[in-house]
Amino acid sequence: MIYIIDTNILIFQIRDEKFNSSFIREYLVKGNILAMSEVTLGEIKAFAMQHEWGIAKQQKMNEIINYYNIIDLSTEIIEMYAIIDTYSQGKLAKRPLRQ
Repeated sequence: MIYIIDTNILIFQIRDEKFNSSFIREYLVKGNILAMSEVTLGEIKAFAMQHEWGIAKQQKMNEIINYYNIIDLSTEIIEMYAIIDTYSQGKLAKRPLRQ
């Protein structure tokens, strides 16, 4: 089975050792593949910068990232992600978020 995770799962893994241990025990078993997209990788690194994570927390982040296969995305997918994310924040100038 392939599990593709998002940034929130990574944040929980990094912040909560009990969650991380349980998650790894449950999902990192023989035959399973853990994966994340390049976007998720960028988001977690940006999150770490924005929250000024120290060296220990960044090392933990990097250890956890090593559990995952990184999925390369095409430029078209990345551009669409940027548009969707900007829209969801209500900041897409030509298409405002409906209230």
